[in-house]
Order: sequence, then structure tokens, then C-alpha cells
Amino acid sequence: MTVLKGSAASALYGSQALNGVILIITKKGKNRPGLGVLLNQTTSWIKVYRLPDFQNTYGGGNSPVFAKNADGKDIIPNNAFAPFYSYGPKFDGRQIVDVVGVTRSYVANNMMDLYQTGQINNTNLSV
Repeated sequence: MTVLKGSAASALYGSQALNGVILIITKKGKNRPGLGVLLNQTTSWIKVYRLPDFQNTYGGGNSPVFAKNADGKDIIPNNAFAPFYSYGPKFDGRQIVDVVGVTRSYVANNMMDLYQTGQINNTNLSV
């Protein structure tokens, strides 16, 4: 048992110990032989839960109808301003020829396809 009085008690235990402190110590630590080692491993997987709502009804362009190539097929026009507008034809899945000449379905992009499942590993070793 230890008795602390005055400023010594206030310095350690604050203003509530202004009149003194009686400190009772009940147990003492024991030294253990050997080396203590602690290992923690945590793994987390992260997926995109939700994205903002996008306008996926109409494609890029400034005209609601497709241009036609020499074969009469629908094409995406390769002009400088078309990609910056959302007044193009409606996404309906029809086959079109894109700006590099590949025939594909005219559908909106699924933005969730841009993301992969992320993994976080956290390892802690204490000696």
C-alpha cells in the first residue's frame, strides 16, 4: 500500500486526487522463460456494391438514327463530336458496324464489368 499526498497525487491522477491517493497494489507480474511470439493474419475480399445510375437508354451521338455504310448496314459515325452527346440511337441490341469496322451488338456497357474482386492481406508478427 502506498499513500500519495498533495501535488504528487494531483500530477499523476488529476484534480480528483487533490487531497491524496491511497494506492493498493494486489499482484505483481511474473517473468516467464522463453520468447513470446504472436502472429495475426487477416484476409478481406472487396467487391463493388453499387454504382451511380447511368443513362443507358441512348448511345452516343447527335442524331437518333444510325448512319448507313455503302452496304446499307448501320454504322457508328466517326466524327469528332458524336461521342460527347447522348442523343444517339436507342440501345436495342441490333447489329452495327463500329468505328473500327467490327460488327457488334448495339448495347450499353455494364460498368460493373470494369471492376474485379479486390483482396487485402494483413499480417502482423510481434516478438
